[in-house]
Amino acid sequence: FSVVTFVTVGYGDLTPSNHASRMFAATYGLVGIFILGTAIGVLSRNLFDAQSRAIEKAKEKAKEAVSSIFEGLARRSRFGGEEEIE
Repeated sequence: FSVVTFVTVGYGDLTPSNHASRMFAATYGLVGIFILGTAIGVLSRNLFDAQSRAIEKAKEKAKEAVSSIFEGLARRSRFGGEEEIE
């Protein structure tokens, strides 16, 4: 049923009629699914990798921001007030 539905033309009024054309249609359909599946898999993997890199970059920026805040607070408390010694 699924192969016939997949390879019919239009509303199903044209279908493969003999054994060779049915095998060709089934093979053609499976190859199409394989090609689309491969392309979608490669695309989604690249998207996942790009998203992972962006998340890691954001984490690094957040760590740098937090560490600079704590370094500033440590300098102020170490030197007793507003004045910083460099």
